[in-house]
Amino acid sequence: IYATLPVYRFLVRSYPHLEDMIEHRELEFGETVAPCEEMPFHLTTFPAFHGQSAVGASMLLFEHDERKILFTGDLLAPMLRKEDYASLMGVDLLVVDTNNRFPWPRTKHWSFAGSPEDPLIRSEILEAFAMELSWEKVSGPHVQEGISEKNRAYLSDLETVWNQREVPLTILEFLERIDANKVMLVHYSGAEDMKYSGEEILTSRGLQDWASETAEQAEFSGDILVPASGQRIQIDQDGKR
Repeated sequence: IYATLPVYRFLVRSYPHLEDMIEHRELEFGETVAPCEEMPFHLTTFPAFHGQSAVGASMLLFEHDERKILFTGDLLAPMLRKEDYASLMGVDLLVVDTNNRFPWPRTKHWSFAGSPEDPLIRSEILEAFAMELSWEKVSGPHVQEGISEKNRAYLSDLETVWNQREVPLTILEFLERIDANKVMLVHYSGAEDMKYSGEEILTSRGLQDWASETAEQAEFSGDILVPASGQRIQIDQDGKR
């Protein structure tokens, strides 16, 4: 099992019988795992903040035949150094958590846009949340006794440059930093959009059309895809859908 140490510990606490059945290989932030018998691609892990209880939450970068796919997982905020953003620039595909279109941080998910009124401007709720993102808060779920020296070093390096106001807190803000070629929106619910912003819950096609139109306002030129529930997406050697 390839996992950060906090994730692995959570796993074996939940399913104790697994500890005698599996071998754990700790994922280290910013370090690339080379292809091996169990894993025919390069894998690089980056920390993410998904709330206090989501210990060891991470983003995963998969590389194969010069193609790059970044899977964000669920998150509220990425935890990346300047050089990490550079390594993610122009990824072929970004598979990104899109639980809600508009900010409501209590969901423990970021939003696609900054506010219902203007997708490019943060709502008051999101601005207030940005001020809460102290280093102690975001690093807490990752810092556990026994984590590797490389992970401690990564977090120490990030602490020296951490600026909570500069962290991308929406998908649009993140796209400004990495300029992905294609974006796949997954894990959409829309329940909080309806409950707190009075916005309708969209179909897969409706979300794709809305997100594409909204991204154009942010001058994002890449393609946006929204798979239907259960749909499988095959990516060929040319990176086409």
